[in-house]
Amino acid sequence: MPYHHFRKAVVAFVAVFSTCGLRADVRMPAIFSDNNEIVLSGVWKSKVEMSVEPTKLPFALPSPYSIPAVFFNAMIAPYSKFPLRGFIWYQGEGNAGAAQQHDVLFPAMIESWRKWWGDEKLPFYFVQLASFRAREAQPSEGGWARLRESQLKTLALHDTGMAVAIDIGAAMGTLRATPAGSAQP
Repeated sequence: MPYHHFRKAVVAFVAVFSTCGLRADVRMPAIFSDNNEIVLSGVWKSKVEMSVEPTKLPFALPSPYSIPAVFFNAMIAPYSKFPLRGFIWYQGEGNAGAAQQHDVLFPAMIESWRKWWGDEKLPFYFVQLASFRAREAQPSEGGWARLRESQLKTLALHDTGMAVAIDIGAAMGTLRATPAGSAQP
């Protein structure tokens, strides 16, 4: 059965390389009703309705990545009225330089999201940071290792689970990488 005939929507929150957004299953995006379908992939014609000359603003616009709660208010809160069975989270690379703060902020985020959805027992599963750099001959301090430790400590919260991804290795981001959650041969 094609994916678009299922009656339940699955939406993933995606934040990759500082670009964020929502996506559903995008193997073949389409608009459909009854037996009609318009496939949205491919080349589309477009027409500029109005052109505005660029101008310099008299003030600096704040970066959305530096304003607390922007992602939550724009991307998470609107879905708080929808029922869900739990959370799956993969993020942390951006916090590697502040792993000590992560010890407090990550569990606080989990607890606040559970309160926001009105269910203190909603499962929260997350992926521990994978290894990224080449192996070093001598052990050394590093933000990623400290952040993995912080993620491990988060398991002290009830109804949490962690997928260990340390073994997807330095090939992360290449064609040889094994994405977290994929089946192994």
